[in-house]
Amino acid sequence: MTVSETNVDDGDAAFTVTMKNIQPGWMIALGVLTVLTGIVAIAFPLASTLAVELLTGGLFLTVGAFTTVHAIMDRKAEGMWWELLIGLVHIVAGVLFLANPLGGILALTIMLGATFMAEGVLRIIMATQMERSRKLFLLIASGGLSVLLGIMVFGGLANGASLTLVGVLLGVNFIFSGTAAIASGIAAHGPGSEGAQA
Repeated sequence: MTVSETNVDDGDAAFTVTMKNIQPGWMIALGVLTVLTGIVAIAFPLASTLAVELLTGGLFLTVGAFTTVHAIMDRKAEGMWWELLIGLVHIVAGVLFLANPLGGILALTIMLGATFMAEGVLRIIMATQMERSRKLFLLIASGGLSVLLGIMVFGGLANGASLTLVGVLLGVNFIFSGTAAIASGIAAHGPGSEGAQA
């Protein structure tokens, strides 16, 4: 049956089948691009960390501007002054991040280290309230590893080694995400998927 002979339902079905055929290829291409981006981020960690810092500053500034404008436009709303204050705080944070990139990188690194340590402590506390099992020991181990990473981040601030950590972690995240996308695309090309489409 040609395209001109199909009715609306048949056309929708054909479009769906076509998208299923195209989607895995695009997914693999996106995965490869993401992996390459991750490799570049790890190869140039300071540049990628700076990019994250500038993006964070831009986001703070944008959110602050929208929040402030909304508060001014909705002056009669309850809590308007609090919303205005929150917007101004975001704007100040954004300006500071953009005006002083090194200070912004330092702030992000400190936040990262604090997050690692807090997450690790919470995992260990959670483990102490569970019954003995394999999961318990894995939870304690992962919590201890998070605490260790936090200590390493703070320890590396003295010589500046930790300042590129954000870029490295960004690269690692891109590589894992890209690998997952490639694996999903390859799986969608498998015999099972072709049989389902036939």
